[in-house]
Amino acid sequence: MSRPIIAGYEWRQRVRAIASPPLFPVGCTLTGQVRASASSAEVLATVSTATGTITRVDDDTVELRLPAADSAAWRLREVVCDLVRTDTTPDLHCGFRLRIRVVQPVTRGLP
Repeated sequence: MSRPIIAGYEWRQRVRAIASPPLFPVGCTLTGQVRASASSAEVLATVSTATGTITRVDDDTVELRLPAADSAAWRLREVVCDLVRTDTTPDLHCGFRLRIRVVQPVTRGLP
């Protein structure tokens, strides 16, 4: 179970996926899109190793980071995200989808 995203605050979540061969070997590159639903055309945010919003921890674990500004205007209850390895040909879907609750904070709008 993932931690909820508190809209307007930075979110970090480690994701562990055990596979053979490992999903996250040294040098892998990953991209994921955050949407309201899998069928939604609108991309709410993108995470990737290229932008530093996905960090490889080890062969089985990555950390996702969503900057506060990315979720500040969200009024959703839930978002979905999956990951794709982009260092393979063709690109390789990692085979899982995250459903992440979105919570509206009580404390917001601080300077």
